[in-house]
This record gives sequence, C-alpha cells and structure tokens, in this order.
Amino acid sequence: IEDAKAKGKVGLTILSSDKKRSFLSDPSHLKHCGFIECDSALPYFKLFYLPFNDDVIIPKFKACVKTGCVVEQDMVLYYTNQCPHTEKYVPIIQEIAKTHGKEIIVHKIETTIDAQNSPSPFTTYSFFYKGKFVANEIFSGKKFEKFLLENNL
Repeated sequence: IEDAKAKGKVGLTILSSDKKRSFLSDPSHLKHCGFIECDSALPYFKLFYLPFNDDVIIPKFKACVKTGCVVEQDMVLYYTNQCPHTEKYVPIIQEIAKTHGKEIIVHKIETTIDAQNSPSPFTTYSFFYKGKFVANEIFSGKKFEKFLLENNL
C-alpha cells in the first residue's frame, strides 16, 4: 500500500460479499485492514475501498449490477476466461441441460465494455435462473445436475 501511495494512486477497491464466500474477499478481514464498505448489489455483493487520501471519489457499482437480475427468464450464464476452468465447464453444462430438454443462454464477456455492462459485479462466472442470480461458483457436471434436480428441471 505504501508503494502505491508513493506512485500517486488514490486507493484500492475490492469486491467482497456479506460474509466469507468462495472466490470473494473476506469482508471481516477487509474491515480489519481498514477498508470501508461503500456499495452493495443483490444478492450479497459488497464493494470495499481503502482511500489513500481524503479527496477520493467513493467508488460505486453501476446500476446494471444492483438488482442481481437479468431480463431472460431461462438459465443464463455470464462468464470470462479469467478462470481457466470456465471455458471447460460451459459446454459440459450446456450438454447436460440439453439432455434435460433445456437450454442455457451463454454470454461470454470478452471486452472491458462487456464486463462493465454485465448484470453481475462478479464477471468470472455468474449464473442466473428465472431472472435471478444463483451462483458465482463454476458448476461442474455434478453440481449442475444437483441444481437441475433441486429446481425440478
């Protein structure tokens, strides 16, 4: 942090959640380190920042991520290749969905603009069903089968 201050940076911003969750920073640790919660988005995302001086603009989520919803009412997946496993599992769950007579609408985020306009602040992997956010953890075949069973699909 000291090195960043010396280089004229204004602060750090980190995505977290309401409690410790997979692939998201632990909010209690962030608070312990002096980070301040500055915004939230449904269902559980929290944005924290650590300003390096008093005149920083407080960061906030774009409106497109605030509701945790998408217009499509089917199964919808937004993902990037930030994690190497996403590309591997997308066709696997698409095929499983197909065997159940279902389809997954897939949106691969490939540009900064795509990421900035995503319906979720967690662009690595965001799965929605019936318009609502379901998971930011990659569905393996087994996890996806469980999801289908739990939702009578």
